[in-house]
Amino acid sequence: MSRKLLFVFVILFITATLAQAQPNVPILEVDTLAYLGKGIAGEAGGAFFLPDGNIIALWKGIPTVIDSKTGTIIRNLEELPNQNVDFPALSADGRYFVAYSKKGTAIWDVNTGKVIKFITVANGYAFSPDGSKMYCTAENDSKDPGIIIEYDMNTLERIDRFCHDDFKAGDHIAISPDGQTLAVSLYKPQDNPYDEKTNQVILIDLKDKTKYTVLETLEPTIYSMEFSPDGKYLMYRYIGSNNNVYIYIYNFETMEKTYLNKSDLAKLHDIKDPAMYDSFFLNGNTIIIPISSAFDHMEYSFIYDITKKELKKIIKFATSAIDIKNNSLLLCSYFGAIALLDLSAVSVNELRKTDNGYINFANNQLEYYSYTSFLGTAQIYDISGKIVADLGSRMFEIGKNTLQFNQTFPVGVYILTIKTDKEQISKKFIVDR
Repeated sequence: MSRKLLFVFVILFITATLAQAQPNVPILEVDTLAYLGKGIAGEAGGAFFLPDGNIIALWKGIPTVIDSKTGTIIRNLEELPNQNVDFPALSADGRYFVAYSKKGTAIWDVNTGKVIKFITVANGYAFSPDGSKMYCTAENDSKDPGIIIEYDMNTLERIDRFCHDDFKAGDHIAISPDGQTLAVSLYKPQDNPYDEKTNQVILIDLKDKTKYTVLETLEPTIYSMEFSPDGKYLMYRYIGSNNNVYIYIYNFETMEKTYLNKSDLAKLHDIKDPAMYDSFFLNGNTIIIPISSAFDHMEYSFIYDITKKELKKIIKFATSAIDIKNNSLLLCSYFGAIALLDLSAVSVNELRKTDNGYINFANNQLEYYSYTSFLGTAQIYDISGKIVADLGSRMFEIGKNTLQFNQTFPVGVYILTIKTDKEQISKKFIVDR
């Protein structure tokens, strides 16, 4: 075999390998807006948009208001001394911030910054869509039966406690977008106290709190609970009896049940030794699934279409919480990193892992300067994530690499994305005339 044929064979082989290892979706990197450092315990951050567009997050157990444009701290709310503060929530009107501490569930008035109430019995909590009520799950008490407690947020007084059959305790809780239905995970005692606890997911119609519907009965542990923004789906994460992790999605219209296995999702991006965390709805049909790889120490968030059952985008950021405002996606990691991503655009960070080259665009030519040589597949994306030019596979040499195009690009921002067998390199360039 001649050297030329051998070279072509090697190119084709590596290209085929790349095609298998990399999905045909944009892989996005986000710039960190703010890094607060890891909180005292559990989920660091839990960032939310405030009505004025700024951000509130936990920092070392302190609710902290952050400028959404600069990432600088504007002010801190009242601190709970020597308290582990975790699992935050914000009312839809931005009036109340809630978090769990060893003393109890603390409620802050965001405007005054003061702690206005402690609830000592709450396991989980959810605000009504209008912010007027809060529902907390609790241990069942024979003297005060019921696993759900309802509070009036205008008076901060308890107004009801209900669902007191033979349930031991309520855990995760979510309320539907119309404010009419509660979804609750709970524990039900076994006949034999040494048996594993049984988890049930129940639905409660708030028009008649005495009745409930059992959606699922599971032995494994449930870790989250969330309705889709349109109320069509319910989703939670749980660990199966085989110790595998699943995302469960229930369709209220069709009664279809979807189970997303972490191993199957990891295969979409060749992730080894995966871990999967709580997922979140971006809209009625799309969820974001954080996945990490202990093998290559990488963290991702998959944007997954649950109706088409396909991967749409990958963000190189494992988020522990999200919020959405004006098409901006607020991401917060377990380690206190906060980032913003424009959902209508492909946002990339110009920093790479190994390649520190740079690019220049002029006269319909793109000059990419590289300090290493490698084989890669190259595409150009517009800000919507659409591929506007596929440059195929080629060798990138040390120094200047000139890429010419047969088409003319309109004025705008574009991203050159080069995928190698080890990483992805993404570089922005601007066409201004």
